[in-house]
Amino acid sequence: MAMRMGTCRFCGQTAMVDVKEDQELSQDQLDVLVSEQCRCDGSARMKEKKRILEATEWEIGTMLGEEYAEVAQLLIEALDLVYEEKIKKLTVTLPGHTKVNLYKSGPGIKLESQKTQKLESLTC
Repeated sequence: MAMRMGTCRFCGQTAMVDVKEDQELSQDQLDVLVSEQCRCDGSARMKEKKRILEATEWEIGTMLGEEYAEVAQLLIEALDLVYEEKIKKLTVTLPGHTKVNLYKSGPGIKLESQKTQKLESLTC
């Protein structure tokens, strides 16, 4: 192992990190490692965001499975925009009148699925 220096992207504190001797890392990659290990508020927020996005991604995969893999990928790609509230709410209607809603709720992201029923009137 070799010690390399990086800088936290949030607070500017420098720290040493252990990397494999044969591992080639850019300064940006070292800074990411230090940022992940730092105990500053910015790093804590980044870790919480990462945890929320990963958990929601897992929920999307579980909810939609292989049957709607492309739709799941679309929702996963929109997660960061929803988290940052650049998208207020994303609604996708699947075949069979099932709606999937994705939106920010408090510090987390809500994923909802609801079955809707379409009623048609008959005229004689």
